[in-house]
Amino acid sequence: MLQIISLSPSDVKIPFKFQRRQFPLVVSFAMTVNKSQGQSLKNLYVAISKVTSKDRLKILMSDD
Repeated sequence: MLQIISLSPSDVKIPFKFQRRQFPLVVSFAMTVNKSQGQSLKNLYVAISKVTSKDRLKILMSDD
C-alpha cells in the first residue's frame, strides 16, 4: 500500500504554518488508450480519478 507523505515548509519567512499531504507518485510517460492497444508495456498507470469507490481500487506493485 502507498504511504502518504506529510510535507511542512522549513522556510522561516513564511508567516503561517501549513502542511501538504501527498502520495509519492511520479509521472514518467503517458499515451492514449488507442495508442497503447497491441503494445507490451512493462509498467502501466490508470488514472485513479476514474475509480468511483475506494473499495474498487486495487494497486499491485512488484519488487523489480
